[in-house]
Amino acid sequence: MSGPKWHTIMYGLALNGDGWTEGSLWSDRGEHNSTQCGRFECFQCGNVYRWKGNLMAHLRVECGKEPNQHCPYCPQRFKHKSHLKRHFLRLHPEHRWPNK
Repeated sequence: MSGPKWHTIMYGLALNGDGWTEGSLWSDRGEHNSTQCGRFECFQCGNVYRWKGNLMAHLRVECGKEPNQHCPYCPQRFKHKSHLKRHFLRLHPEHRWPNK
């Protein structure tokens, strides 16, 4: 991406030389936009999301993080509990998924 040092990448957040700064809901063209739907790009890996909440979840759980969910019956690891459960039910059907 090219542009000035202060460039709004997604609505509500702006990137400057020091990192992300909270801002008002303005697009990168300076137009006001009150919706949370648009093009939200991760500044670390470049993944693009339609919804701001999905980008925030990506930053909180996935981006640059090691998988923290692990299968108790094999060395497989996952970043999402739902992926672990799917793996568990498909590959270890002889065991029971723990209902907590």
